[in-house]
Amino acid sequence: MSKACADDLSLDVWKARMRDLQKDCVASVPREQAARIRDAAHLLGRSELHAVGCAPVSIRMADLEAMLEASAFESAVLHLMGGEAAFMLSRGGNGSCLATVVQPDGAEEMIAEGATPALALLAAHLAALAEDAGADCIVSDPGPAKASSIRLN
Repeated sequence: MSKACADDLSLDVWKARMRDLQKDCVASVPREQAARIRDAAHLLGRSELHAVGCAPVSIRMADLEAMLEASAFESAVLHLMGGEAAFMLSRGGNGSCLATVVQPDGAEEMIAEGATPALALLAAHLAALAEDAGADCIVSDPGPAKASSIRLN
């Protein structure tokens, strides 16, 4: 995408990218988590966040890359989330991870599943932001087959 195109990103396109990235986080495997975090950093740094009442994330890419190089994936996601959101992480015996995120306004909690704690947390955070933006979002539903094997600790 050209820089001119990126600067002209409409709110509708931003919402669609949020939905797509959230779905990608849910579907990603552990080796893809650094790429999803980078994608989120680029998307969450966009000025379109002002339209949904959020300040764009400000992170130096060198700092983010240092976290990813050190395999500090959860720390990178928490940095992208900022210090205001409440969250809870859990991992079931089958290795599936669940994250619950409540945005600072406390209006609604979002739950998402991921292959790693970082992917689950990022998916839940993106779902919460997408919900705030009025974008339809797919949150993971463990369904009856997985529900019995997942235990929140």
